[in-house]
Amino acid sequence: MKVWTVPDAAKAFPIGVKVKYFLDISNKDDFHEGVISSEPRIVRGEVAVLLDGYVGSFSINHLELSE
Repeated sequence: MKVWTVPDAAKAFPIGVKVKYFLDISNKDDFHEGVISSEPRIVRGEVAVLLDGYVGSFSINHLELSE
């Protein structure tokens, strides 16, 4: 798993980008889609963002860009 910095995450996952969020990163068939709605920040020791329509922060480690 990659160790993200806030600046690296901001470049890779800017506000407005559509992403897939994986609850279990080992199961790529089970995901939710959303749009990033915040700049990355540190939450509980991990880099995380907010997604439109969802409550709470989402770890960058569980995100992939959506096509």
